[in-house]
Amino acid sequence: EYLWLSDMNKIFSEFLAEAVVVENIPFVDTDEVQNATNNENYVDKSFEERKLLGSRGCWKYSRYDLQKFNEKIRFYLAVQGEVSDLKASYDVDFVKVNAQPIKQAISMWATKWLFMFSQYLQCEVGSKLKDLAEFMRNVNIGLDVDPKDGESLMSVMAHVRDVRKRTPEISSMFEPQRDIIML
Repeated sequence: EYLWLSDMNKIFSEFLAEAVVVENIPFVDTDEVQNATNNENYVDKSFEERKLLGSRGCWKYSRYDLQKFNEKIRFYLAVQGEVSDLKASYDVDFVKVNAQPIKQAISMWATKWLFMFSQYLQCEVGSKLKDLAEFMRNVNIGLDVDPKDGESLMSVMAHVRDVRKRTPEISSMFEPQRDIIML
């Protein structure tokens, strides 16, 4: 009964609030790190000060509680299994009841719930890989420019800076994506 009476979007939103944590992590300026290691009198910017830079100065890191996703996916797979194990017809005294339409409807609802959880993870992985491919394409185009004047040199250096800024984000992205795919 909960399969078709519950509000799927509301329950899924509540689930995501528990199972997904998104952090804004400030970019680390590699020049600051080098200054900090070379200069004893260097005063580091505080984490809160970097956080005030806003979304331009931060990258988003999403942590997924894959155990919770796995529990939900396995639960709905079990519901599908239970439904498929039910007999298609029942004999009640002298009446034969065809349960196949009800069995199909319940199976469809279980599939909808299962799809919602698995599709979310699939879309997240696809979106992140698509963003990475777009970033790499833009950087490759920007680095192919022959720096003949100051403006083109600054453009190439901006792409190098962007790569340096996103390196921690990109490095930390692959293991969680692999774990999601293995689920």
